[in-house]
Amino acid sequence: MKRAFPAAAFFLLIFVPPLFAQAVVSLPDEKCYNSYRNGDYDQAADCINSLLYSGEIRDTVRLLKAYEILGVSLTMLDKKAPAKAAFKKLLNLKPEAELNPNVYLPDIISLFQIAKFEYKTQLKVVIVDTVPAYPRVFNFFPGGVPQFLNKDRKKGVAVAVLQAAALGISILAYNKEGSYYSSAYGYKEEDVSSARTWDQTHRILLFTLTGAYLYSLVDGFINKPLVFKM
Repeated sequence: MKRAFPAAAFFLLIFVPPLFAQAVVSLPDEKCYNSYRNGDYDQAADCINSLLYSGEIRDTVRLLKAYEILGVSLTMLDKKAPAKAAFKKLLNLKPEAELNPNVYLPDIISLFQIAKFEYKTQLKVVIVDTVPAYPRVFNFFPGGVPQFLNKDRKKGVAVAVLQAAALGISILAYNKEGSYYSSAYGYKEEDVSSARTWDQTHRILLFTLTGAYLYSLVDGFINKPLVFKM
């Protein structure tokens, strides 16, 4: 005796597949892709942009496809700048992403490769600009330390010699000026001119020392070497 075909199984076979198919097609981005498949690239781009702006596409897999189709659609519309922007958004999510040359036209593949090159170059520039070759605190050291660390030996020697000479002669001038002074009677009339000269020399050299230090400090920050982080 034959067993009766269960009614529940019949229901699953007849009604569930269409319901499942309807659920898949009902994804909002599928409408955009239908426009793309039909060659309506303008409508496809507008549709995807609208969904991305509204945040309806959230998971990574759908975002990858959305940016890929958006970039391709914009390329077909000869809107290369926004197309590259879309491809870079794709690369932000998946830096190693590639387009299938068996699916897309050579012009699309070429533009994607340009966007990928620009994306990688942009990342390197950001990394180089934010990674100094040595701790910045060393820029505050005197004696031409920042210049030596920046591999500018000639400038480092010049700054070190200038600072050392200014400091040494400034101390000498200070002592010389003080030697004319007596706690009992102050300066002798015949020594006033010499004491004033040494005092002015001392002040000028202090100003020179300060200027050399500030130059070394600023130069250290401006010309600090940067390191590629590959």
